[in-house]
Amino acid sequence: MPYSTHKFINGEKYHVVSKAKSRMQLFWVESDYYKFMRMAERYSAGRVRIIAFGIVKNHCHFLLEQVCGGGISKFINILTGQYSRQKGYPGGLFRSPFWAERIGGDDHYYSVLAYVLRNPGKHKMVNLGRDGRSGLFPG
Repeated sequence: MPYSTHKFINGEKYHVVSKAKSRMQLFWVESDYYKFMRMAERYSAGRVRIIAFGIVKNHCHFLLEQVCGGGISKFINILTGQYSRQKGYPGGLFRSPFWAERIGGDDHYYSVLAYVLRNPGKHKMVNLGRDGRSGLFPG
């Protein structure tokens, strides 16, 4: 997956992935997942609509719809920056830039949705209550 800059379009949906630097661990205990998702909900307001997410120890997937100009970039940059600072890594835990792909039609949408929701299982994190998180945001 090559990383590149995007011109995100309002109302369009995107698969977005943000990975840790140097395969670092991002989430150490169960409460880290909850903290990250509360932050995601807070920083998404007015920027993006979170449709689905999948979080594992060293990266996270989102299925997002952009609401306002620059919304996806602002959301990911604020979320990853604030989470990194709260964990004591002011230089950042996440790679920059993040990876994103525009969703091209219903078949693509449903395949990405399934992929995002199954990602913790793919990484053998089947006990989602302890080792990973995935889910749908109400909508």
